Amino acid sequence: MVNLKGKTSLFFSLIVALGMLSIASILIKALHLKGVDSLTIATGRVTFAALLIFPFLLASRDKKLLSIPHHIVGISAISGIILANHFLCWIQSISYISIAESTALVTTTPIWVGIFSVLFLHEKISIRFFWGILFSGLGSLIMFFSGWIGKPPESNTLGYLLATTGAILMACYLLIGQRLRNKISLMKYIFLTNAFAAFFLMLFLIPTGVPYEVFNINIMGLILILSLGPQIVGHTLIISLARQLSAVFVSLIIICEPVGAAILAHVIFGETMPGLTLISFALLILGVFLAGSAVGRKSL
Repeated sequence: MVNLKGKTSLFFSLIVALGMLSIASILIKALHLKGVDSLTIATGRVTFAALLIFPFLLASRDKKLLSIPHHIVGISAISGIILANHFLCWIQSISYISIAESTALVTTTPIWVGIFSVLFLHEKISIRFFWGILFSGLGSLIMFFSGWIGKPPESNTLGYLLATTGAILMACYLLIGQRLRNKISLMKYIFLTNAFAAFFLMLFLIPTGVPYEVFNINIMGLILILSLGPQIVGHTLIISLARQLSAVFVSLIIICEPVGAAILAHVIFGETMPGLTLISFALLILGVFLAGSAVGRKSL
């Protein structure tokens, strides 16, 4: 498990996680432009991740996979399938809508985590934390609706639905990871979820055949970077944080991703950002500040 004790270590981990997550959509967009379909990207991402983690698992003291209780393996399998569908929905959404819109919607995860936590886990959240979720959610919604200005809403509806579905699935994935924090080590959990996600996606990819573009060295390199950076480093840190903090707080931190992703998309791909994006950025930052300041008040 990643040791994130101490304010300095925690802050550094959050910065690294956000940086890794922010470049994910950029790499996906680049792969789309090279003609690689969403199913192939999602499959390659989790497959490489599982293969890269496996040697470290064997070299660690925590390598006895057969010692994991069957019900924990089953829950990890469900979590892996959820993760696979999250990536598939989100990656596909980027082919319909802009990176800013897609990342803004997929990072509405806090809204769904909060709803699920209250309805199913009977968790309580403070008023300050509630306002943090509200402001962050409002920031994402403003970014979402600003994408409709000047163009027919129906042209992007599928992309919006896919990105929103991805957010709901990520909320489920985070909550499962939090519930299993004392039952399985982080490395085992990350390996199992990625392995099951890869197996699930391959069931759909293999019958149609692996596209020849994947064997291009440049495309293979992009998928490998996507797996090593955002998938292994980014998601491992997020899950590790979720094991030590409230899943609501962690998912709220994730919502800062649209800020970095939108800026990178503007610089690299020339994607324009509407004026309302600045307002949404301010609301996102305010939401994170409110939620972060609530942690020290035993509100989670």
